[in-house]
Formats: sequence, structure tokens, C-alpha cells
Amino acid sequence: MVFSPLKTVKFVAIALAAAVFELALHRALAYGPSQDGRMLFGFALILASRLEARSAKLVFALALGAIAFSVVGMEYGRLTPDFIGALMETNAEESKEFLSMINPLDILFACLLCALLAFALFAWRGQASALPSSGLRKYLRAFGFWTAIALLWIGSNPARLYSDAVLGYIEYRANLEAAQAIARGGAWSLSAGADKNDIRVVVIGESARKDYMSAYGYPLNTTPFLLNANGIFIDGFTTSAGYTIKSLSTILIKNENGVFDYGRNAVSLANAAGYETFWLSTQTYTDFKHIIARLSFQAAHSNFFRPRSLDFLSDDFNLIAELDEAIALDTGDKPKLIFMHIMGSHPQSCKRLTKSDPRSFNLIYGEDHNCYLATIEKLDRFISAATKRLEAADINWSLLYFSDHGLGHSGDLGDIKMRHNEEIRQSYEVPLFALGSGFNERVIIKRRLNASRFIDLFAAWIGARGEGLDWRYSLSDFPQDSDLAASGGKLGDLRDDPALY
Repeated sequence: MVFSPLKTVKFVAIALAAAVFELALHRALAYGPSQDGRMLFGFALILASRLEARSAKLVFALALGAIAFSVVGMEYGRLTPDFIGALMETNAEESKEFLSMINPLDILFACLLCALLAFALFAWRGQASALPSSGLRKYLRAFGFWTAIALLWIGSNPARLYSDAVLGYIEYRANLEAAQAIARGGAWSLSAGADKNDIRVVVIGESARKDYMSAYGYPLNTTPFLLNANGIFIDGFTTSAGYTIKSLSTILIKNENGVFDYGRNAVSLANAAGYETFWLSTQTYTDFKHIIARLSFQAAHSNFFRPRSLDFLSDDFNLIAELDEAIALDTGDKPKLIFMHIMGSHPQSCKRLTKSDPRSFNLIYGEDHNCYLATIEKLDRFISAATKRLEAADINWSLLYFSDHGLGHSGDLGDIKMRHNEEIRQSYEVPLFALGSGFNERVIIKRRLNASRFIDLFAAWIGARGEGLDWRYSLSDFPQDSDLAASGGKLGDLRDDPALY
């Protein structure tokens, strides 16, 4: 064999291009590292380019799909069932607004990925002809084809993307059936109901991690009001998923061992207990088919701020005026239960802040991380404003808050992004607390409470008792739950991703 410096340089260049492509795509798709730590897609590129034209074309086509999504992934994070649901139910206006938010630099980055991919795959075509015999060449090409495909699907990020797409669509179809079940409603058989002249508020937060609240021990003062407020703070509430639809379904809908009774949910329970119900939201919805939208329409009064729009600048404080109207509404002797679903700390945290919102933090981890801290501080001011309105009503009141899920850290030290990540423990460890006119001390309960038991605790909080509700669960006392089987695995087995300060 004659040594060829040119061929050696070309092989090294192809190997480097494949490796850089894999590393760049790994970051662009917003996935954590593969579980076994391997990045085999680059090797699949080299093998496909050397031995078999069909594998090169197939790998090229699959990789192009991953590159196309990377334009979105760099800005919004990994592919989730929530994202797929929004995609399936979008309209022309929403699509135009969504596309307008894509960073042109991300498109340029995707073009560079395409160039790397094409070079790694096709720069060395025709080398298989140097094999000694047509029979051996045939078998080696077949071996190259199937080995390349196997490497593509073992722990590679494109494989995870397509797997998430298929599983997410299956879950989306299941959600449609669930939404229809919610619309049909369900029967509650209650032996006790609401107290008269009572106002209760449920604030449903978004993407707020417990460990970024000073009320739960974060060393920077992100929640000055909550840090000194009287009430019950549960340190151990764990949600079941790292994205909204599944996590809120588990929290707000009666379920046992993963089997959901969609008609029996928090809103229908409040209705059955005798409350006048309200649903106020700065979250958007695209269709009546969405599970959370279906829940909201079971309330006697529902109001989405700027519905049917991807208005990421919807300010949660717009709901305070809606809260004032709900408090002032004359419902006779009927008590009120008001659900408030806020944007909170949704990814792209800086877009959750208005020009008037203070940005009090300037840590070394980048703008998105500092904005995330500012949204936690904004939540604290929102809760404070809501409690002042309730106190001014001069009536018995209570406010219950929880977050649907947390977020993980993604990116380099000076450019940390807060993104969905179901492979870390902190995505499931969320705050749950209650404030009210009946509290005269601050109580912290360190005990695990699984999201599937929330409906029992909620029932006790609104004074409802009846068939199918576990009386052992209340805000002040509940049994220790077992390790949560979350989307990413057992909670205790998940990777730690501690708060940064």
C-alpha cells in the first residue's frame, strides 16, 4: 500500500468535519449528552461516505431534518409534546409570528451545519471502487449501510429528535381524546362543600424552579415578599413531567396509577362543591382541543388575555385587573374560586419582562439566566399584588400557588439558557405554598408529595369531601409519598443540576 499524504489529510479533514458537525448539532438540538456518553453520528457519517451510497443519502436526509429543527431548537429548546401540540393546532397568523422570532444567525448556523454535513458525507465518494473484488465490495457496502444506520440510532441526537417527534405525536393524539372526555364532564359525589362568603385563588405558575426562590433557600433574595409571608410552604412537591400539558394533567386531573379520570378534575370539583369558578390566563391557546383549554372552559367564567395569539409579551400583571373584577362580581352567597394561569418564567425569560420590570441581577451566567431570576422576582411581586387585593376585600381568603415544572441549564458559562430538560431532578422539584387570612405563622413542611395526590389536597383546601377523595391529604398534613416515577426516570436516579449564584 502506497502512503498518500493527500488522502491522509483528506481523511483527517472529513473526520474533523464529522466530529464538529456532531458536536454542533448536539448543542443546536438542545439535548443533554447521550446516556452512554457516546457521539456516534459522526462515525456513521464517515462510514457511510466510504462504503455505501445508499447509507450516505439516507443519513444525509435524516440529518437535514435534524438541521431544520435546530433553527428552532437553538431558540426554544428540545422537542416536547407541548411544542408538537402547538405545531399541530397553529394557524397562519401564529406561524408568521413564530417565524418572525427566529434569529437570522441561527439560520446561518444551520447553513454551516449543512456544509459540514455535505463535506463529511460526499468529499470521499468513489473510494469503494478500490476494493479488490466485486463480491467483497458488495458485502462490505451492505455492511457499511447497516452499520451506519445502527450507529445513527444508538445514542445519537438526531435519533432522539425523531423518537421524540413520534412519541410526542402519539401523546398529542391521546391528549385530543382526553380533551373530549373533559368536555363530557364527570360526576363527583360529595358529602361536604364550600363555605359561604369565601374567596380562594389558585395561581398556576410556569417553569419556576423551587431552588431559585429565596423562600426555599436560594441565597439571593429573589422572593422578598414570600420570604417573610405567613402560610404553609411545602418543600417536597414533585411534578411528573418537564413540560406543561402532562404535568398539569397529573396535577389537576384525578388519576390513580397513571389512569386518568378526565371528567373529574379540579375545575369540575370546585363546581360540584358549590363555587362560582373563574379561569384567568395570560397563557395562550390555539384550539378548544387543548386539555388545559378544555379545563378552563369548565369554569363559569373564563378569560384568556389575547387568546389565539403567540403574544409572548403578555404581562401577567394584566390579570390583577381581572382579579379585581372577579372579586367585585356579585355572586350572592356563592363563594368564589379563581384560577390564574400565568406565563411566569416560561423559556425565553427576557420576553416575560416589560420595560418597567426591574432587572436586579447581573450574574456571570448570561442575560437569559439573569432574566430568569428577574421573572422569579416578578412572580413574588405578582403574588404580593394579588394578596393585597384579597386583603382589601375584607373577606376570608386563601391563595394557593404551584409551578407546573422547572427548567435546566443549557449552554456555556457566560451564556446559560434556561430550557426544558427532563433528565434532571430540578425539572420536577417545584414550589407549592398557601397564603391566606387564616395564617398567623410561617410553616415549612419538608415531605415528598407527588403531583398525582394534588387533587386530594386541593379537595381538602376547598372543603370538599366525598367518594374517590383521599382524606389523608391536606395542606398541613399528608403521608410521605414514594420516589416519583417521572418522565425522565425515578426522581432519585436523575442527574443533579443545582441552581447557580
